[in-house]
Amino acid sequence: MLFVPVLSILLYSCTKELTYHRDDIEPQLLVNAQMTVGDTLHVVYLAISNDVTVEKIKSGSVRCLVNGKPAADAVLDDRDDDLFITNERTGLLDNKASQMKQTRFSFKADFKPGDIVRIEAEANDGAFKAASEVIVPKAPEIVIADTLYQKDPSKPDSFTSGEYRIRLKGKDFAGENNYYRIKMGFSRIDKMFKNADKDNDAKEWDSIWDFHYITLDKGNDAILNDGAPVDDLDLYDTSENLFRVFSDKMFTDGTFNIGLTTPSLAVNENPSSTEEFDHAESESTLSVIVSGITEEEYHYLKALSIYLFRDESIMTEPVSFPDNVEGGVGLVSISTPNIASVKFHRTFSEGGGFIWTY
Repeated sequence: MLFVPVLSILLYSCTKELTYHRDDIEPQLLVNAQMTVGDTLHVVYLAISNDVTVEKIKSGSVRCLVNGKPAADAVLDDRDDDLFITNERTGLLDNKASQMKQTRFSFKADFKPGDIVRIEAEANDGAFKAASEVIVPKAPEIVIADTLYQKDPSKPDSFTSGEYRIRLKGKDFAGENNYYRIKMGFSRIDKMFKNADKDNDAKEWDSIWDFHYITLDKGNDAILNDGAPVDDLDLYDTSENLFRVFSDKMFTDGTFNIGLTTPSLAVNENPSSTEEFDHAESESTLSVIVSGITEEEYHYLKALSIYLFRDESIMTEPVSFPDNVEGGVGLVSISTPNIASVKFHRTFSEGGGFIWTY
């Protein structure tokens, strides 16, 4: 989830444009949700947007409809101490939901591309009502066509200071306007072996690195380096495309070919253990995730790149954020991911160093 100051939100919906006058701002129900196809649990955040502050709701309810039929009634999930939100820029966990006074509701539902998903929310005994409706996007076909490890020229003997260069190929859906986001993730399993000696039997154990997102550099690919939001949002700032989103407007034949780079540290870091070992085997999985996203999320993340790039204040021209919540403010979105992965294998023995296989 991503949260931004309420002052920066100007609704870009077709007929409504807001001009900032402090006395004119009425309290509104703030509804935020970023749902993903394939997740078993979906989360919706509610709060009251009031002038420059966000207030916690006194009571609330959320329900989900799929293709016009009730699918689930969300339940209050008040584990504030455990409510951590992934920082989209750093991949780290921030306790931002509590700081922003968001109240979390969760529900279980299955979505598939093409479904019409409607989220209806109420707060403070019905004093605030809002709803949002989105169509579940499709994910493109993708394949990792090539992987190259590039050493750092200043450290030619180091395997952790270079970068991996990946060539990703994909197939778009012809005759449609589609929007995508790229992320990169990593997981690893290290197996350590200790030889038997006169006092101890042979021993082996695993060290597992669970999947987590890693930095995806912007590289030199034109598809990811357009920087500023598209012209139809009428935003004139330029910034780095922090969230690696792109549309199919640059595709000429329904296919795309993107060059990606990521630091090699996570993949190539040596196995470590609190116990000494004589031999180790490591299998790393580097995954590229390309998600079909809604048009609103695409524009939102483009605008958020500008917001984070600029020194935003009340004296500067506000950044326009898309809004798809009727009767309130916020963003409700759904993404559909597709994953392509490549595995790296290596062995390590005392005195022999590492041997790599792919």
